[in-house]
Amino acid sequence: MTDFIQDLLRGLRMLVRNPRFTVLCAVTLALGIGATSIVLSLAHSVFLHPLPFKEADHLVVLWETDSNQAGLRRQVSPGNYLDWREQAGSFSDIAAFYSSSSTNFNISGGGEPERLRVAGVSTNFFQLLGVSAIRGRTFLPSDDPTDIVNVFSRTIRGGLEALSEHVVLLSHGLWRHRFGGDPNIIGKTLMLNGESRTVIGVLPPDFEFPLLAQLWIPLELNAEIVRSRNNPFLQVVARLDPNVGLRQAQAEMDTIARRSECEHPRTNAGVGVQVDLLGESHFREIRPALYVLLGAVSFLLLISCTNVANLLVVRSVTREKEMAIRSALGASRARLLSQLLAESVLLAAIGGSFGVLLGSWSLKTLLLLGPSNLSRLANVGVNVQLFGFGLAISLFTVFLFGLQPALRGSAPDVNESLNERRHKATLRADRLNVLRLLVISEVSMVTLLLIASGLLINSFYRLVNVSPGFNTHNVLALSVSLRPPNYRLPSQLRGFYREVLQRIGSLPGVLAAGATTDLPFASDHNVEELVDIGARIPPRLGQKPHALIRMVSPTYFRAMGIPLLRGRLFTEGDGTSATRLAIVNQTFARYFGPDQNPIGRQIRVAPPNGPLFEVIGVVGDVKSFGLSAGPSPEVYGLYLQEPWLDMTLVVRTASEPRTLASAVRSQVLAVDKDQPIYDVMMMEQMVSDSLAPRRFALLLVSVFTISGLILAAVGIYGVTASVVSQRQHEIAIRMAIGASRCDVIQMVLKEYIVLAAVGVVIGLLGALALTRMMTSLLYQVSTSDPATFAAAAAVSIGVTFLASYIPANNAAKTELGSMLRYS
Repeated sequence: MTDFIQDLLRGLRMLVRNPRFTVLCAVTLALGIGATSIVLSLAHSVFLHPLPFKEADHLVVLWETDSNQAGLRRQVSPGNYLDWREQAGSFSDIAAFYSSSSTNFNISGGGEPERLRVAGVSTNFFQLLGVSAIRGRTFLPSDDPTDIVNVFSRTIRGGLEALSEHVVLLSHGLWRHRFGGDPNIIGKTLMLNGESRTVIGVLPPDFEFPLLAQLWIPLELNAEIVRSRNNPFLQVVARLDPNVGLRQAQAEMDTIARRSECEHPRTNAGVGVQVDLLGESHFREIRPALYVLLGAVSFLLLISCTNVANLLVVRSVTREKEMAIRSALGASRARLLSQLLAESVLLAAIGGSFGVLLGSWSLKTLLLLGPSNLSRLANVGVNVQLFGFGLAISLFTVFLFGLQPALRGSAPDVNESLNERRHKATLRADRLNVLRLLVISEVSMVTLLLIASGLLINSFYRLVNVSPGFNTHNVLALSVSLRPPNYRLPSQLRGFYREVLQRIGSLPGVLAAGATTDLPFASDHNVEELVDIGARIPPRLGQKPHALIRMVSPTYFRAMGIPLLRGRLFTEGDGTSATRLAIVNQTFARYFGPDQNPIGRQIRVAPPNGPLFEVIGVVGDVKSFGLSAGPSPEVYGLYLQEPWLDMTLVVRTASEPRTLASAVRSQVLAVDKDQPIYDVMMMEQMVSDSLAPRRFALLLVSVFTISGLILAAVGIYGVTASVVSQRQHEIAIRMAIGASRCDVIQMVLKEYIVLAAVGVVIGLLGALALTRMMTSLLYQVSTSDPATFAAAAAVSIGVTFLASYIPANNAAKTELGSMLRYS
């Protein structure tokens, strides 16, 4: 140990005496380890960090599936949920919850009116998750007045009625910011939607499930919803029995689904069940992006390792004479090996430490650009385990790529190494082959990175140029939710929204103002309903017509810039029509067949007892669920005929909408001063936010690609410079017998362009196999896009050309006499 400490001190002096080598190694390792720390921190927080629930690995989510729509998961109808609770034996418990913007609460009294996010949960929900209140209690079976499930006493479309149990749980964040962490909050009553509710508990600060709710209430299913099985709006979570695996549970649920299909053929035909682990289901959408990031950072780390290997191989060549002299003076091979490995340990410690620090600093900056809808990103950081892991990677890297040069350097051929003329005359073939192999490796890996980055850039460019189906420019959106007792009658609802829209529409600078129950690109949407179109359905469109139902004002289409394709739009006079009127989008109109005119046709929503509508117009498709998603069938009804409590106002302005936001708000408050206004956003921002996960993945991959490109260029330059310096004698002889500068440059470039071509071919073949995992991240771009592959190949060869041209040109410009004296 004493000898090794001396070797460390001697190694430190050697590194200080060679600052260029030390800095290059440290920076190279720091870039690779820093990037690895960033991605591993993200993966650790998202995937490896356990969910804050008891035995979270036993928690699963149950979804409905449709055989007519492969790969689609949807929420669960109450009737199916109750069947699963009664029949499934693979689970120790099953619970349900429901959270939507249409069921949120207005809180009044004790401060400014505020709109709060609400989740209705079955009374066993918190016990199933193993979550206890930090104050008070959670729900008990005694909070269930129906002895089935406690939920909202309402239909999906018909508004919110009074609940039989007036109890509520508070989130920790709401308790702190609204009530100042009042220790006596338990037992106090809150005015929610004009009704009093008693606070029975406060939940832990790390509980953020589901959907970052602020209030939790018991969930109640009315008999009509349970019988219909047409409204899949529940989310279902279950706890696996300790003796049951995921496959066994899936098999049992498949059996139950087939049984339900026989018992309820009208509603359950083709309906299956999918069982997913809660952790995997929760992060399903970002999983492909993280896999791509892990792949990208792995290649960047390999490029860093290759560069370190280049530097160590080159340095071992330059230190051959030093090692030979030490060996001639009596140093043993073990002593020489210990010295070289001590220097490697120091390099790894320096590079790894700077890498983790660089990763921690960069991570904070990158997270500011991350998607806001992934709450766990807020807790991402480089912890002690990742710091140790980064150092371990550094040590492994340096030992792996430094061991071979160290073994060779610790056993020098003294006679050959001390023969100065022979030593300077040529570079040994085996070492030259190692350097060539490293160049090929670097080019192949950087080609892979360029292809991955190019595919994402190409896809993102196509996506941002996709039309959402409406004009997002200068459109302000804000949500309003009316609640009893002031708004019980349909006439009261119509009166409020009619007056608000008239007031807003008369403001200077406002071009149009409308209202809708369901805004495109919103975080949640109303449930898609089954629709009876009264005609034979073309087989290619499936056997179950469905549509997203929106209630809108007559001015909504003008405010959103949605084009009319056929028929007419709503008018204010249509509110008195005895016949319910509807406008459908282009995708829904295809249900009637390619040559059929839908105008004048009648459709029934939620058959057999749902309302009947007459189609009066067809409008353009709107991408409600994101730019990358296809348009869904949609039916627009007139809110004057069926007023809703919850509406979103959309205001098109002639100038920047933010300048009119306060004026619009004041007009709403002028009609009702106690009415909370929430979710104020620009439509352009909403569309931009929908691309945030893709933008974040693209940013990280691009940063890694640029870093890898720089490292590859530096590495190739270093190898070329080293090889050229070792070939000075050969170059001098060539020039002495008549070779020109161009001949020398061409000789060097030809060799490295060939190496680059080999690396590019390997990279292209690897990309064909590896980019398949990026399919879900791409939009209208093939994973084998020829233009992207060609561009990546051109950039890789171009970088190799530039990196090798500079040392070749420098060598060719050296004076012949100097080269011969040096040789």
